[in-house]
Amino acid sequence: MNKTLTIIMAILLSLLLVGSAFAGEKGTMKKGSWFMEGGWTAGFSSQGGDLHKNTNGDSYTAMNFSPCAGYFFMDGLGIGALIDFSSTKQGDNKTSYFAFGPKAYYYIGANKNDIEKSKLVPFVTASFTIGGETYKSKSGGTEYETKEKGYDIDFGLGGVYMLEKSLGVSAEVSYTIQSRKQKESKPTDTDWTDSVSGSVLGLGIGVKGFFSFGK
Repeated sequence: MNKTLTIIMAILLSLLLVGSAFAGEKGTMKKGSWFMEGGWTAGFSSQGGDLHKNTNGDSYTAMNFSPCAGYFFMDGLGIGALIDFSSTKQGDNKTSYFAFGPKAYYYIGANKNDIEKSKLVPFVTASFTIGGETYKSKSGGTEYETKEKGYDIDFGLGGVYMLEKSLGVSAEVSYTIQSRKQKESKPTDTDWTDSVSGSVLGLGIGVKGFFSFGK
C-alpha cells in the first residue's frame, strides 16, 4: 500500500467518522448498525532538521494506518475487521509492517439500555491478527533484508464516553500475546527461526463512530 493511497483512505475514514457525529439517532450500538474506530489516527510525518538526521544526513519519515470497521450482529455485540499498517524510512533503512484480522466488541448494558449523549458505556474486546514486517538496509554496497511473521491475540477492557449518540471518545487497556518468527532473505536466504513469544500491556485512546444506512 503506497503512501498516497494510505492518506486518501485515512481522509475518507475520517470524513465518515465526522459524518456519523451528525447522524442523530441513526447511530447506535444496536443490531443492524455499523461502527468504526481508529481511522482518524492514521498519519504521516516527515522529520527535518539536524536533530532528526542520521550521520549520512538522511531525514526520518513515518506513516501509520490502523482502522477497524464492523457490524453489530446483535445488540451490544459488534464484530469488525482490523487493519494495522506502518512504514518508516531513513536513508537506506526501511521498515514496513502489515497485519489484519477480526476484532469483537461487547458494549456492556447496550443490549438493555438506550445509548444517549453524555453516557459512559464500558466494553470488552478480543482480536486476532496475523501479519509480517520487513526490514531493509544497505551497507558497503550490500543489501540486507530481514523478514518477520507471526500473530497477536489481544484482550481489552475500556469505556466510551458518548459526545453524541453516534460519536464517542474511548480509552482501552489491552493485553497482547505475541508469537514471532524471523528469517534473513538478503544477502543470504535462511530458514525461519523457531517461534518466539512475547506480550504487551498497553493503553489506547481514540474515537468511535456509530452509524446506520437506510434508516
